[in-house]
Amino acid sequence: MATQRQLEANRRNAAGPHKMSEEGKEAVRTNAIRHGLAAKRHIVLRGEDQSFYDELLNALLTDYAPANTQEEMLVHQIAEHHWRLLRARNMETAGFEVNLDEFAKQFGEDPNSLPPLDHGAALAVGLNRFGSLTAKVHRYETAAERSYYRAIRELAKLQKDRKREESTNEIRSDLQKPQNQQNRQTEPVVTPAPPAEPIRSVRKDPKKYTQRDLELANATMTDKEFDALLDEITAPPTR
Repeated sequence: MATQRQLEANRRNAAGPHKMSEEGKEAVRTNAIRHGLAAKRHIVLRGEDQSFYDELLNALLTDYAPANTQEEMLVHQIAEHHWRLLRARNMETAGFEVNLDEFAKQFGEDPNSLPPLDHGAALAVGLNRFGSLTAKVHRYETAAERSYYRAIRELAKLQKDRKREESTNEIRSDLQKPQNQQNRQTEPVVTPAPPAEPIRSVRKDPKKYTQRDLELANATMTDKEFDALLDEITAPPTR
C-alpha cells in the first residue's frame, strides 16, 4: 500500500518538468479536442495531470499539422503512447521509492543519508525482492515505446506520400496551363511562345538543373530514370 508521501511523489512525477499557470492550463484544456477525436478517449488516469496531457497533445498537433482525420488520429496515437511511456517511468520510480521505504523500515536508516554506493546497493537489493514487478513495468514500457515510434513512422510516411501527390498534381496543372491558354486564344499571336519542353527530356547540362526542374523530373520520370539523373548531377567534374 503506497504511503501518502509516495502518492504525492507520483502526482509530481505525472506532472512532468513543466511550470504552467492556471490561466495557461485553462487555455489549453480544450485546444487538443478537434473534430471530437479526443472527447471520448480515456487516456489520463486519476492522479495524473489532464492539463499537461492536453498541452502535450496540442503541441504535437501544432508541430505535425495534420491535414486530414487519418493523420490527426496518428498524432493522437503519438501523444497517447508517449503518455504511457511517462507512466511507465513513474511506476519504475515509485517502485524504487517503495524499496527505499522498506529498507528504512528494516534497517532503521534513512536511505537519503547513505553514500552513493550504499544507496545504489540498497536499490539493487530491492530488485531481487521486486524483480517480478520491475519486469512487468519494463514490458509495459517496451510495448509503449514500440507503439510510439511505429505511430511516428506511419505518420511520416503518410504525410510524405500526401505531399508528393500534391506536388505532382501541382506540376501537372502547371504543365497544362499553357496549352489551355493557347486553345482559348482567338487572335493570332505575333510572337509565338516557345514549345513546351517534352516531359521526359533531359537538358544537355544537368548541372544547371533548378529545383523546379528536379521536381518536374521526379514527378514524370521513373525511379530508375530519376536515380540516374541524380547520379549524373552529383557526379564530380571531369577534367
